Amino acid sequence: MRIFLIGGSGYVGRHLTRRLAAEGRQVTALARSAGAADIIAQAGGRPLLASLDDAPAVAQASDLADAVIYVAQFPTVAEETCAVRAGLDRCAGKDKIFVMTSGTGVLCRDPGGGWSEPVHAEDDPFDPHPLLRDRVLLEDEVRARSGEIGRAMVIRPPQVYGHGGSVALPGMIAEARRRGFVPFVGPGLSIWSNVHVDDLCDLYIRMLDAGSGGSLYHAVGGEHCERHLALEVGNAMGLPARSIAISDIAGPYRSLAGCSSRSRAIRSRDELGWRPRSTDMFTDLLSGSYFTALQDEGIL
Repeated sequence: MRIFLIGGSGYVGRHLTRRLAAEGRQVTALARSAGAADIIAQAGGRPLLASLDDAPAVAQASDLADAVIYVAQFPTVAEETCAVRAGLDRCAGKDKIFVMTSGTGVLCRDPGGGWSEPVHAEDDPFDPHPLLRDRVLLEDEVRARSGEIGRAMVIRPPQVYGHGGSVALPGMIAEARRRGFVPFVGPGLSIWSNVHVDDLCDLYIRMLDAGSGGSLYHAVGGEHCERHLALEVGNAMGLPARSIAISDIAGPYRSLAGCSSRSRAIRSRDELGWRPRSTDMFTDLLSGSYFTALQDEGIL
């Protein structure tokens, strides 16, 4: 299978490139810089040095591929929408596999650090936060256009961890170093689902091989409470964990600070036989890849 990957040098993308290449699949991944190209090549992929604005190069790579996977993080939902729609248009009428990577963050609710009970499976109804509504509409558009393409699907990873990487855990560690304590919002009772990056890559592959066109798949290996995570990070770093107010959070998504996002991977498990098998987040933090990374940085 020939695969064109957008976002192949990012955290999830490079692990997915390595896994696909190890299974004998031909991976071409878009690289917007020489550094990104090196990461892709080291993972076993063939870098295409171009940007998404290079329409001829992207169109040619899409035409040659059996599957197109968007795993890139875009600065805004508007930019993501333009890129994904362009990808759908290029694949229309060509019997391709198209995968958009979204995230269970669209399920965010009850900001402020309080506990939240609702847990959503793939097609459970929910009312998205106004800041997240456009991304949910894009998910719906991808699924609705599956008949034009062959098989178009959406995957929603939660917080991803493993191999010392991710966004959430390193971000929390960096913020703790800056503040001198590990912050959590309000009472810190908000809960998020999580998944190891190796298990996430396994779900991508199962979707490529047997996923149903027009479907949405969750990737859930476990879940964690924000305060518990902050306490464990603090224990590992020798720092206290402290509550902060939403007003102490900067950025456009401040109104979502301390929200919960709980999900179940019913379709992924029942339809594709997917089962998470990797080390859980707290074991990885206390004695696995993150512990090693903290030692390498001289924090421990």
